[in-house]
Amino acid sequence: EFSFEPDDILIIDQYQKVQDSLREREEKNRIYLSVKEIQDQSYLLNGTFTIYRRFIPEEKSFRKEEEYPSQFQILKNGEYKVEETYKFPNIHNIPTFPEKEPLPETWEKPAKEIIYIPNLDLKIIVPFIVQYKYAGTEERIYQNQTIMTHKILYEYKLNHQVVPGNGPIKFIKGSSNGIIFYSTDLKMPIFNEQNHYYEFILKNMDVFKERFHIQSWYKKIKKVSKNKLLEDLKTLPQEIQIETTDKGITLNLKNILFDFNSYELKEDAKKILDTIFETLKQYPDREIQISGHTDNIGNEDYNKILSEKRAKAVSDYLIQKGFNENQISYKGYGSSHPKVPNDTAENRSKNRRVEILILTE
Repeated sequence: EFSFEPDDILIIDQYQKVQDSLREREEKNRIYLSVKEIQDQSYLLNGTFTIYRRFIPEEKSFRKEEEYPSQFQILKNGEYKVEETYKFPNIHNIPTFPEKEPLPETWEKPAKEIIYIPNLDLKIIVPFIVQYKYAGTEERIYQNQTIMTHKILYEYKLNHQVVPGNGPIKFIKGSSNGIIFYSTDLKMPIFNEQNHYYEFILKNMDVFKERFHIQSWYKKIKKVSKNKLLEDLKTLPQEIQIETTDKGITLNLKNILFDFNSYELKEDAKKILDTIFETLKQYPDREIQISGHTDNIGNEDYNKILSEKRAKAVSDYLIQKGFNENQISYKGYGSSHPKVPNDTAENRSKNRRVEILILTE
């Protein structure tokens, strides 16, 4: 069964290669959940599901695409209870275990998938039955330690007629198979590998196909004290403004890293980032999100591109210094997230900035 402590944070790093009817792409999803409440037979989890994309080998860093908040219950047997307002988690109830021991060699449990199409704001709920098979034990590596896990094979098929009038899709077919490695000591899976195939039959009878190869790594970490992190950050240069947020600690690097209209790091900027790296390498399991921002002067499309290139330059430099590429991401926001109104030259200078968010919650 699943189990969590009050100060646990569950992180799931999900890597997937996707091939559809038109092209191939590569994505990374990061699921970051903290325990909000512990009940008798369930745990209330709260957090975010974030989607990143990159093109390799030319790009080292992942670009942040979408971020979805969520809150849901996970029962001790693995069943989810999710409010209809949330789009994620997009797969519910895998794995779900029988309520009685000992574990049988095979069993079946219901599950469902949420297929969300952002550009149509379309959410389709697809129910199905999962067939599970217990496949023995195997040693696996978890956080540099060898632990014993239980292997669980699973498969299911999708055969779903979409409600008439609900967007351009008429029918969804598909199949999935995977293997889960579950630790009874940690009371959670530590790795899941899945192959998934979709066929979307449209109302005009066109067929759109997608294949996914998905690998998911699970880990539990403990919440970090913001006060402890703030104490460690006191050694940073005074030019850096340190701010506390709901999610963690933000380092506001203002407009000190780049020359006007440039995304090449200045030499002095590299020295500042070196200092930040030396401090943050004490927290190797924290997620780092880098965001670029501009004022509202000039073309907004250009501002967004410039802000993104600047955030990417910071991300690439910290990866080059030694940050794990799965720990760090970037995104440019242009002028859409001002700190203060863009009504004076002084205020506009405050809005031209790069921020580094260190997640603690």
